Amino acid sequence: MNHKTPAAASLILFITVFALYWGTFHYPFQFDGISDIQENTEIRDITDPARILSFNPSRFVIFFSFAVNYAISGLDTFSYHILNTFVHAVNSILVYLLVSLILQAWAGMRGAREASPEEHIYPMLAAMIFAVHPLQTQAVTYIWQRSTSIGAMFYLASMLFYMKSAMEEKNGAPAERWRKYLALSLISGFLAMFSKQFSVTLPVAVAMLDFFLVSGSLAKFKQRLMRLAWFLPLLMIVPILTSVVISGEVSHIGVRSKNILSQYQYLITQFNVILLYLRLMVYPAGQNLDYDYPPSQSIIDSAPALAFLLGMAALAFWLYNRNRPASFGILFFFVAMSVESSFYPLEDLVFEHRVYLPFAGLLLAAASLLKGLMEKSSYSIMKTAALAGLVIAISAPLAYASHLRNQAWSTQRGLWEDIVEKSPGKLRGYGNLATFLMLEGDNDRAYKILSKANSIDPENSTIIMNLGLWHEVNGDLETAAKYYHDAIKRSPRIRLAPHRLANIMFVTKQYKKAALFYKLELEARPGNQQAMLVL
Repeated sequence: MNHKTPAAASLILFITVFALYWGTFHYPFQFDGISDIQENTEIRDITDPARILSFNPSRFVIFFSFAVNYAISGLDTFSYHILNTFVHAVNSILVYLLVSLILQAWAGMRGAREASPEEHIYPMLAAMIFAVHPLQTQAVTYIWQRSTSIGAMFYLASMLFYMKSAMEEKNGAPAERWRKYLALSLISGFLAMFSKQFSVTLPVAVAMLDFFLVSGSLAKFKQRLMRLAWFLPLLMIVPILTSVVISGEVSHIGVRSKNILSQYQYLITQFNVILLYLRLMVYPAGQNLDYDYPPSQSIIDSAPALAFLLGMAALAFWLYNRNRPASFGILFFFVAMSVESSFYPLEDLVFEHRVYLPFAGLLLAAASLLKGLMEKSSYSIMKTAALAGLVIAISAPLAYASHLRNQAWSTQRGLWEDIVEKSPGKLRGYGNLATFLMLEGDNDRAYKILSKANSIDPENSTIIMNLGLWHEVNGDLETAAKYYHDAIKRSPRIRLAPHRLANIMFVTKQYKKAALFYKLELEARPGNQQAMLVL
């Protein structure tokens, strides 16, 4: 490959990503971004990293990045979106470089040969699809989900640097040179562990890389275990942070516990969910931030999906000696999915950003399979031009689909209207839509939305709380207080309701009652400064 090719490809990817997401730079904070960024006072001082670290050690890198944005532009979202887009552009380039290096390593294992003129097209195809696919928009346009894209950035960088180190060592480069890359791999891995919990699988991915594309056999792999042992300490970071440090991510688990499935039910449901992700990769229609996805009641409900996934795994093993990059890519998909889509139950069954990193594995597999197919083909006339045309033919409609999907994120009201339309049986959409309708002064429609939600589930404490908010906004404090009382009675650790009720008690000069509810609010939201000041 010409040494100028990676630079040119990187520039094309960088420009493409920024051109695609340029129109999103003014979009507002959405969903978690409101509470974790806009209302989060813990990220307001970039000169106090210890405070940020203590707030949430497991995502220190992410919250520190928000602190950097706050120092630059306050709560103006422009700089936040710039950083998200920059990270996605870097990730697209990393996918290109990593796929290139893996394909080169496989070519070397089969016997070194001179690169063909179209060699760079295969990694470019993988990287371009990664860059423009609408399934990736949630990890880019949704400001809070930079936790996914930044975690993926350090994860991919660690894999790339490890491969570079291993290949340099294998080719007889001076020790100080390949050790430099190994150190960069470890540093990147360390930062990944403090970005998002899925990074715990990185040591496994690195070991797989070595076994598949460097060692090539179990005997040689055993000889390289000392090199891989450097990654073992990284393996312990996420479990320690999760088990020892009580962070904001788990402190409200009592409120959400009724929404969380058993480990077994979550696992069998995820078989179907992963199949949904695969369908969205091929045909990204009906995307949704908040899917109303039915849990599987028994393994029978998930049997077809499980059979398909087992078939994919079997294909990966069959490809091991035939096309190792493709074999590795498929297995990497499962490894990268394993934290959020296996035994550990999460409240939300489906989130598109969970496939952001795993997608890279399947794109590697597709690029390598295409390369193998083209090598066996007798077709040679204008092969490079034909492959370049294929990149454009696939990428252009995907980019347009991303443009359309991004429009749903343009306003807070618009996003939740999209969610309610697509998930009419899920109450969270109604509550959030009603809130933004009230902020815009559309109180009549807000009440209709809340009433419909309440008719779907009269026991839902969040909807009851939002009905209280509607009455408070419309000046009926007595009725609002009754709704807040009801919401707290049903969910004692519910957020916001104690605070709103305490405010009503304070305004109506019932100070002792106000103090009680401010204390209750502090139990649910320890960082609520207004409650602390009043007390």
